[in-house]
Amino acid sequence: MTGVQTCALPISIETLAEGIEQSSELSLLREEHCDTGQGFLFARPLDVDACEPFLQEWIGSGGAVPQDVPQDVPQDVPQNASRLA
Repeated sequence: MTGVQTCALPISIETLAEGIEQSSELSLLREEHCDTGQGFLFARPLDVDACEPFLQEWIGSGGAVPQDVPQDVPQDVPQNASRLA
């Protein structure tokens, strides 16, 4: 991750981290100035019938973190695909 960020930052390339499962991983990615991320920390995979209610709830919450995300994750992190910086 550090190598990718070292190359991406000076030339303004946006970075995306996939597979974020733990709040410690999120903290590290933020320290490394990773722009966007997704993973089980934010939301589990959904079947087709669950997608629409999930998205409606997420939009209605203003992109708030789901209630089951560990408390040490800041509440301004949106679900699933998330701006990390």
